[in-house]
Amino acid sequence: MAKKFLTLREARALLPLVEDSMERMLKLRDALALLDSVNSVYEDNYYTLQEYIVRSRRKHKLLYKFYKELAELMTQGAIVKDLESGLVDFCSHHKGKEIMLCWKLGEEDIMYWHNADEGFTNRQSIEALKVDELDKHC
Repeated sequence: MAKKFLTLREARALLPLVEDSMERMLKLRDALALLDSVNSVYEDNYYTLQEYIVRSRRKHKLLYKFYKELAELMTQGAIVKDLESGLVDFCSHHKGKEIMLCWKLGEEDIMYWHNADEGFTNRQSIEALKVDELDKHC
């Protein structure tokens, strides 16, 4: 899958979809953790194995849903950098240079950016850029 570059306007339009998807992935992560915390052991190994198979099927179903959500976000141009903190980047261009528009779950808008080879700690206010240039495809 090729890297998808978005304008600021396009990335902002995706935020409701990204937010919903991130919340679903967090719920799936919690369900997986709960499933992993259960450890049923029976006196008869047959029933222990049977329970293991049932749990494994549930786990694989949840993992499939999780990675399907993640892949769909990537297809749209959203890159989940850290699920725990809700950090998402969107590839963009500014003055011919690749940058990342940076958003965090709970924020109302995309307010930050950083260079493609940097991360969250280097993010800067989007206001520092000429925003109109972010709405042009390079």
